[in-house]
Amino acid sequence: MVGAFIRSIQGSGSESSLSYSEHQPSPIDFGEFKVNFLLRYLGNLKFKILGVRLPLSCQIAPSASVSQGRLISLHRKVLIDAGVIIRPYGGNISIGPNSTVNPYCVLYGHGGLRIGSGVRIATGAVFAGVNHNFNSIDDFIFHQGWSHDGIIIEDDVWIGAGAIILDGVTVGQGCIIGAGSVVTKSLEPYGVYVGNPAKLVRRRQR
Repeated sequence: MVGAFIRSIQGSGSESSLSYSEHQPSPIDFGEFKVNFLLRYLGNLKFKILGVRLPLSCQIAPSASVSQGRLISLHRKVLIDAGVIIRPYGGNISIGPNSTVNPYCVLYGHGGLRIGSGVRIATGAVFAGVNHNFNSIDDFIFHQGWSHDGIIIEDDVWIGAGAIILDGVTVGQGCIIGAGSVVTKSLEPYGVYVGNPAKLVRRRQR
């Protein structure tokens, strides 16, 4: 209901990506400031009711989908864009300050998902912190349970569109992961990684 109300205020045009620069009011336009404040408050209220811990400076698109909100913590100026799916599945999900999750990303938190500060995650990235057990051939895979170690994304990381981060991975500070890459093991800080599986192609220099 809140999402429908917000969309009715914003107009009937197609939904665009959220942006702080687009929604910041003029310093002297108090009317616009009040509208922006109300829109952000109402948008966040939906997720606060679900138990998500987030400050007012966060922005979450109404079409984002969240469950088990009490296990999700968002820090200041986090941006969650349209169609993002966040599912803790019993683990904790934390996203650090000034990080952006662009449209249609999927964040699973089975073993815990910790995303640092200043992280940029492009559209369609998937964080799959879980694996099916499949040791027995005498039983269905879905009967054999899961294993999960969790995922850590350190500060100042850029993850390209459609990248997949698998369970047990730590992505070191300052890494860049190319679009469509599949990360199957931990990455050293300040590396540029591409491919399936993702491999180091260069190092960033200070």
